[in-house]
Amino acid sequence: MAALKADDMVLVTKLDRLSRITRKLLDLIERLGKAGAAFRSLGEPLFDTTSSQGRLVSTLLAAIAEFERDLIRERTG
Repeated sequence: MAALKADDMVLVTKLDRLSRITRKLLDLIERLGKAGAAFRSLGEPLFDTTSSQGRLVSTLLAAIAEFERDLIRERTG
């Protein structure tokens, strides 16, 4: 994070590889934005923080990732 510069792009293969906790993911995306960097998920092409639509979709997908994590925990706990 300390090395990020404006116009950098953080890429992940899948959203849940970065975080499955909605609040943490949204905080991370906000920090990236403040640094002038963008975020994209290759597995979820609509997850692109460089557009308004992408920011909306990112919030929804982050919530779904957290929901899936909770379901797994319920099934295995």
